Amino acid sequence: RILLSEFRLSRWSFSKRGTFRERVMNPYTDPVSRRSTDASLDETERDVLKRREERGWFVNVIAEDEVSPGFAYSFGLYEEFSHPEVIIFGLPKDTMQTIVNDVANHIRAGTKYSAGDRTNDLIDGYTCIFREVNPVHYAETFTWAMWFYSNRNFPALQLVWPDKQGRFPWE
Repeated sequence: RILLSEFRLSRWSFSKRGTFRERVMNPYTDPVSRRSTDASLDETERDVLKRREERGWFVNVIAEDEVSPGFAYSFGLYEEFSHPEVIIFGLPKDTMQTIVNDVANHIRAGTKYSAGDRTNDLIDGYTCIFREVNPVHYAETFTWAMWFYSNRNFPALQLVWPDKQGRFPWE
């Protein structure tokens, strides 16, 4: 179980292209988010954005490795629904993708989640809690979201699940 406030991934502190570049955004000329019709996109970027445009969000899943847990996160929820993006850690890849998609479907249906909210609707038999993600962790985790939003500010929530005894990492 990982709390993003405790999570450090130096090898993930780069963009989806392998380097993290800070750049100053011009709010008058730079788009708020990227579109599949943007001329500068490669094939993978265009495909991801088309899928995001069809659903309203995209879920990126990062596999666990020998030093880091797997995780999955959304991008597009903030633009489509004015809702924070969502991230989850430490479950099987398919499970995390399903959970983030379930959260997004609830949001599309009108549910709004905030930091501190508890829900029983996502993992059978478990109450999960949403926690605010500090933006200092975005470069380590939300690489596609940062690219999508052109490194602009966007809010994010971590969905935290308890252990089998119902305890959260901070308990």
